[in-house]
Amino acid sequence: MEQVSGRAGRKDGVGKVLIQVANTKHPVLGYVQAHDYKTFFLHELEGRQRFFYPPYSRIIMITFRHKIKEVAESAPNYLQ
Repeated sequence: MEQVSGRAGRKDGVGKVLIQVANTKHPVLGYVQAHDYKTFFLHELEGRQRFFYPPYSRIIMITFRHKIKEVAESAPNYLQ
């Protein structure tokens, strides 16, 4: 959002940015408005640690494919 909003008004020097949101009280909107990268980073890092998201974990995607649909659908059961 920060990068896109920075492009608004480049040509004329004046720009207007509208961000459509469901939660107007979300902290990220305040960080963008205040250009507060550091606090956003710390907030994001805290949430990622709480939910065990990267960089505190690794996420992988495994795709099973087979010409017989049932074989591909049952294959993940063998990994448990």
